[in-house]
Amino acid sequence: MSILTAIQAAIINKMHPDAQKCALGSSIRETQLYAPVAINYEIAADATGAPTAFTAPFAMDIVDIIVQARATSSAATVSPINAGTGSGTDIMCTAIACATDGVVSHMAAGADDAQLRLEAGDVIKVDASAAAVRALITFVGVRV
Repeated sequence: MSILTAIQAAIINKMHPDAQKCALGSSIRETQLYAPVAINYEIAADATGAPTAFTAPFAMDIVDIIVQARATSSAATVSPINAGTGSGTDIMCTAIACATDGVVSHMAAGADDAQLRLEAGDVIKVDASAAAVRALITFVGVRV
């Protein structure tokens, strides 16, 4: 994902009088640099083997992980894993409950700040506690 450089932002600012009045290029650049990023991953099939949820497109801090259960499954949880650039198994936080269909849960305990800091290219996986787990997981991050 490319970000406007300061020079590109300045060029956009000068392209049209209206763009200049509202500093359009600068506004786009600021949004790219500072807006939060949400990355969704849906568990729609057996995820007990810790499938890859996403690869970090840039360096970021994960500030929340939100799980919406999409099926009822007794004692179901999901564990987000920072596999780094390989096949590591570093848990990002305590397993997040998703046992009751429609219930939304957030990362609440055991957050490991070292695992929540991602570098570009880091692989994030999600390990489900059972084959029947179904959920939508949203990772909320900010660029660093």
